[in-house]
Parts: sequence; C-alpha cells; structure tokens
Amino acid sequence: MFGIRRWWRRRRRSYLRWQCDICGKVRDDTYVSVITKPLIIDDVGVVGGTENIKYCNDNPDCTQKAKAFTRFAPTKRKE
Repeated sequence: MFGIRRWWRRRRRSYLRWQCDICGKVRDDTYVSVITKPLIIDDVGVVGGTENIKYCNDNPDCTQKAKAFTRFAPTKRKE
C-alpha cells in the first residue's frame, strides 16, 4: 500500500516542460513564468494583439531581460 502512494506522489509531478525565450533552457512548468505585453503595430500606437514571453522565474537575469525582450523588431515607416 505504501509503495503505491509513493509511486502516485512521484507521478503527480508536472511533466509539462517549456523553453525559456530568454536563455533557451527547457525547464519544468513550475520554474517558467509568462509575461504578457501588448503588441504595438504602428508608430501611432495601435495595439494589434498581445505577445507572451516565457522566462525562468528563479533566474534574476532572465526576469530582468524578459521585461525588455520582444520577438518582433520595430519597423520604420517609409515616407
């Protein structure tokens, strides 16, 4: 009976794994957090959606870099 309980406790652990967008490490679900930022399309400030950035919540370097990170480079208008 006790062996089954130990097995079940081990089995309950999170098997979800995510890749950090900042450092690239694949981490357990408990160590990865997500910050959501508005995705700004134009220089005018039109919000076209949101951008989710995954970062390691136990690494202070990743936490700081996630605030300034974006996947999309800003574009300049041609006049």
